[in-house]
Amino acid sequence: MSLFKNTNHLSLALGVSLCGLGGYLIYQYLKSDNEISLQLIVPSAYVGHLIGRRGHRLKALQDQSGAKIDFHERSTGPTTESYCVIRGTQDSVCQAEFAIKDIIEEQKATLCEHISIPEKFVSRLIGQEGSTIGAICDLTGARINVEKTSGTEVRQIALKGTREQIDFTKQCVQELMNDHMQMIESLEKRTPRAHCKYAEKLGGVESSTTPFEVYVSAMVDPSRFWLQIVGPKAQQLDQLVEEMTDYYKVPDNRDWHKLKNVEVGDLVAATFFYDERWYRAEVLEINDNLAELYYVDYGDTEKVALADLYELKVNFLKLHFQAIECFLARIEPVEETWTSEAVDRFEEWAHVAQWRKLSAKVADYSFRERTRAQRSDSPVPGVELFDVVNDADINIGEELVRQGYAVHSRAGESSRSLTSSDLERS
Repeated sequence: MSLFKNTNHLSLALGVSLCGLGGYLIYQYLKSDNEISLQLIVPSAYVGHLIGRRGHRLKALQDQSGAKIDFHERSTGPTTESYCVIRGTQDSVCQAEFAIKDIIEEQKATLCEHISIPEKFVSRLIGQEGSTIGAICDLTGARINVEKTSGTEVRQIALKGTREQIDFTKQCVQELMNDHMQMIESLEKRTPRAHCKYAEKLGGVESSTTPFEVYVSAMVDPSRFWLQIVGPKAQQLDQLVEEMTDYYKVPDNRDWHKLKNVEVGDLVAATFFYDERWYRAEVLEINDNLAELYYVDYGDTEKVALADLYELKVNFLKLHFQAIECFLARIEPVEETWTSEAVDRFEEWAHVAQWRKLSAKVADYSFRERTRAQRSDSPVPGVELFDVVNDADINIGEELVRQGYAVHSRAGESSRSLTSSDLERS
């Protein structure tokens, strides 16, 4: 079938070249609106770059020029060439043609440079499903390849593009890495949310590979505790708490957000008895003049006078609630319930509310009802928790079993594995 069916056209075999390669142009005049079509033969090696990741560069070319651009494989001739059809007004077609030629000329000057980044920064650079590294590539026009081998303190990444693209990419990576390091430093400055009761260290050694870092922010027992994932959202939470504290400590602001009625399920702003800072909370129960609150970003509860609860400003709802209810995977109490000694040991070894980073591995899940807020119908994840002692990973659940505080589950609940992304959505 002819590409230009039902149109009158004039084909001109012109002795011109595109980027040093032989080519030809076909001008076609359409009856309907006097638009023209221009066909360019382009090296196939450049087509992917002209289209861009997910078609972003092609869309930008079309938006900037006003022309319609399509790429096709050649049915005859060298297999290393493709053709591009540009349709539009004469001005838009010319603008698109020169833009395409300029991009190809730039690609002819492609360079490759290797840089080193810390191993701990690799996952942050890649982002969830490659979102971060993809955004940098879209922004700079360069390509980034991360060396697959790991296990060392640094990782090599290859940057491919023009000199300007590589320099811009290096700048973006450095800025992202600086932000990441600032986040780590900020989280390390967190003050404990509860008094530290213990100073002992775990004994025994068990090694394991674990995928992400967490804090244990609150607990009831080893079958009911709450995690926060260490990362940008934890830093955003710290900033949110600071903003809420600065806002609600002003008497006029509190007067503006006084609540006339408080009901179970309401989201409110309230202080926490331990540090007098302001947090987001959900009302679980109301008895007399007291409300039992669930602090949605930490997992703990506290009873607060109704008069001390305030309307939660809409701006403070943008961040997803950060407390994730979990249970220790594949273990259970020796008897029907956890002993106080087992609870104490878990609180000690998990450094509850002390903001010490642990490693977590999601192993299974349960569809049981959540013990506090019921805002999500997602399953409760079962996790393995690891603390690092003398450069060795200690499995806290296995340590509870080893010291007689717990036993291995008699029946597994697992049917699939989850990831940290599943946790964030739970």
